[in-house]
Amino acid sequence: MTEQRSLPRVPLDAEVTLHDSVSDVVAHGRVTNITMEGISVSSDVPFTPGQELKLRVVAEEDREAGLEEAMVATLQVLRCSEEGPPFEVAGHFLELSLP
Repeated sequence: MTEQRSLPRVPLDAEVTLHDSVSDVVAHGRVTNITMEGISVSSDVPFTPGQELKLRVVAEEDREAGLEEAMVATLQVLRCSEEGPPFEVAGHFLELSLP
């Protein structure tokens, strides 16, 4: 089966922090892949579709180089695996800021 996406997924290995400002839950994990429209991450905490999260991503090579600049975004959760951890969370960017 061929994947029919308007934008290709790009694998990315980076640390991610997810924050739900309503419940004040903070989760940590790793990016699985990313597109210009959204992201897939492995998280230590499950989230519910529809939740809005703030996320911060720092690439490993940036951290190793001593840079703490990060991609910051507001994400709407589209789906989350029921079994975990890790929980596979996929979301759509509502806002995106690149360093």
